[in-house]
Amino acid sequence: MNTTHGKVLRIHKDGSVPTDNPYYGEGGVQELFWGIGLRNPYTMNIHRESSTIFINDVGKDEWEEINDASQSNRNFGWPIEEGLNTTSTSVYDEPTYAYPHFGEQGMAGDALTGGAFYETITPMYPQEYVNKYFFIDFNKQWINTITPEFDGHDHIHDLSDTRETFGTDIPRGGVYLKLSPDGYFYYFSRIYNVFYKIDYYEGNEPIVLQSPEDTVTMDGERTRFELRAAGAETLNYEWFRDGNRLNNGPNSNVYSFGGTHSGYEGEYQVRVFNNFGEAWSDFFYLTVVPYDAPADVTLSYPLSTSLYQAGETIYFEASATDIVDGEISSENFEWFVEFLHNDHIHDGPSVASGVRSGYYTIPDAGETSSNVWFRFIVKVRDNFGQITEESVEIFPKTTEVTFLTSPESLQVNIDGPSYETPTTKVFVENLILEIGSPDFQIIDGENAIYRLSHWSEVLNEDFYTIPEENLEITAFFERCTNPDMVLNFDSQVLDNTVDSILFNWEATNPPCIKGFILENENTGEEFHILADKDLTSYSLTIANNLLSNVEYRFRIKSYNEYGESMYNYNQITLGTEEYELDTSNIFLSPNPTRNIVEVKGMNFNSNYKIDIYDMLGKHLNGLVSIEELEDQLYINATNLPNGLYIIQLIMNDSKINLKLIKN
Repeated sequence: MNTTHGKVLRIHKDGSVPTDNPYYGEGGVQELFWGIGLRNPYTMNIHRESSTIFINDVGKDEWEEINDASQSNRNFGWPIEEGLNTTSTSVYDEPTYAYPHFGEQGMAGDALTGGAFYETITPMYPQEYVNKYFFIDFNKQWINTITPEFDGHDHIHDLSDTRETFGTDIPRGGVYLKLSPDGYFYYFSRIYNVFYKIDYYEGNEPIVLQSPEDTVTMDGERTRFELRAAGAETLNYEWFRDGNRLNNGPNSNVYSFGGTHSGYEGEYQVRVFNNFGEAWSDFFYLTVVPYDAPADVTLSYPLSTSLYQAGETIYFEASATDIVDGEISSENFEWFVEFLHNDHIHDGPSVASGVRSGYYTIPDAGETSSNVWFRFIVKVRDNFGQITEESVEIFPKTTEVTFLTSPESLQVNIDGPSYETPTTKVFVENLILEIGSPDFQIIDGENAIYRLSHWSEVLNEDFYTIPEENLEITAFFERCTNPDMVLNFDSQVLDNTVDSILFNWEATNPPCIKGFILENENTGEEFHILADKDLTSYSLTIANNLLSNVEYRFRIKSYNEYGESMYNYNQITLGTEEYELDTSNIFLSPNPTRNIVEVKGMNFNSNYKIDIYDMLGKHLNGLVSIEELEDQLYINATNLPNGLYIIQLIMNDSKINLKLIKN
C-alpha cells in the first residue's frame, strides 16, 4: 500500500485528492487509490455514458484479465490470485473476463495490450458492435469482443460467455486499441512499426484495399507482387502488363516469378472480379536493373558462445563489403536487440544506427524467468538498397536459489506471487529480484500470526541481487499477537505555528507492527501511518486548523492483522496571546492560481513574515518568491506542484493561515 504499482489512481484535475476515495485520510500515496490488486494495468478505457471502467491487466504466466473498476475499493487479488478465482472462499474481486495463455487457437493469448468500448456517434461498423468491448493481444493475430452489461456497478458481471471473434490474421504487436471520432478503431504495431486502421466492408462487389507497389528487381532475381482486396464469395484475379492480359498470370492475389529479365519490365495492373462486379488496382511498375550481389556481412561480436549477466554491458561489432561498392559505409548499418522469452519476442527498437560497433547494456530488472536470451541483429544496406541481415543469440548465466523460512513451510513472495517453502527457482545472475512475504500468515493450531522479521541475506528495500553461486535464502518470521503499546508519545508546536504540530513516539518489537493510528479525540480526525519492520522511532508533522486556548487530546495505538495495542495519550493546549490578528480582510487572489497570487488586505505599516507549508507541514519557501510592489504583496507559486498549501502570515507576532490551491 506504499506504492502506486498495480493500482488505479483517481485525482482531481488540480492534483487534489477526492475525499470519497476509499483510503482518503489514511495518508501517503494510498489516498490516491481507487482500485488495487493489479499486476500490470497496461491500458484502460471508460464507457462515457455508463461510466463503466475496464482495465486491461497484462498477466504473468497463465492469465490475461479485463477488470471492471467502475466501483471503488475493488481488489483484484494480485499477487495472491491471477485469472478466474478457483475457490469459493476467495476474498478478491473476479475479473469480468479472463483468457489463458494456453488453449484453443484464436482464444488463448500472451499479453492484453489494448481494449476499448465501441461507443461512437458515427458507427462505421454494423450496429450489433455498438457498445461492445474490443480487445487485442500483442502476440496473437486476432481482435475479439465481449458484450458488457451496463445495469449498475454494484457487482461484477462475468462476460465469459459473450466473447466473439471480430477479426483474424491481423499484424501482430498491437498496442493501445484506440477509437477515433471518425468511427474506426486504430492500433499501432510495435513489431512492424505500422499504424493500422481497421475498416469494415460487407458489400458484395470487389474493392481494392491495397494495390501492389512499384518494384525494382535485379536481373535474374525473383519478383513478387501482392494485391489486397475484399468482396463476397470467391474473388478472381487477372494480371495485365502494358494493357495486355498475361496468360501466365495466376488467378491469385499474389504474382511471383523468378528469373526476372528486361522483358518483364512495364506498367502492370490487376483486375479483381466476382459474380457481383469488378474492381481495378492502381497502375504499378516493374523496373529491371543489372544484377548486384548483396553485401557480405560479418558479425564479429558478440560471440555465439558468450554468456551474459543482468546489467552487463555487451560489445557489438560488424563489418560489410560489396563486390560493386567495396567496403560498406558505417552510415548503412543499423542494429537491433530483441529480448526473447519462452516462445515469444519482446521486440525492441533500433539501438544504434550509422555505426559498425557499439555497446548495449542488458537490463538488470524486469522479467525474472531464466528461460530468456538476447538476439543481436545488424542490418546493412548496400547502395542499391538491398538489405543483408545477420544475427547472433547470447544466453544468460544462471543461479539456482532455494527459498526457506523459519519457522518452516511459511510463504514468500518472489516477483509478486506467493510460494510455499521450500521452493527452488533459477534466475539470471546479477538480476535485481523483488522478494517479500505476505503480511498475514498462520500455522495450524497456533493462536498467533507470523510477520516477516528479516532475511538471511542483505536486501535493499525488498530487492535482492542474484549472486553467481547457487545459494539458500531464509526468511525469518516473528510470532506475533497484539502489538506492544507505543512508548514515549509526545508533541510540540513548530515555530509558534498552530497548524504544524510534531508528534514523536517509539515502537517496541517492530516486526509485529503493521501501522499506527493517531487520532485527535476532540475532532475524531485520524492519521494512518505504515510501520517499518526495521524502525523503532517515528515522527509525524500534521497540518490542522486548531483553536487557541483549547485543550486537545491526542491518542495513538499500533496494530497488526491479529489485533491492536492499548492507546497512549498526549495533551496539547495552544496559547492565545500571539494569535489575536483580525483576519477578516486578508485573502489570496486569484485562488486557485496557476502562478502569481496577491495577498490582499495587508497592513504594510506592520512587520511581516510569510512562510508556505504543504499539508504534511513541510516548509516550502525555497519553491516560491515573494515580491512587494507598490504596496501590494505578490507570491510567485509557479514552481509549486499542483496541490493544496498553507500560506502562513505573521504580523507583529500575530498569525494567520490561508489555504492556497495551485493548479
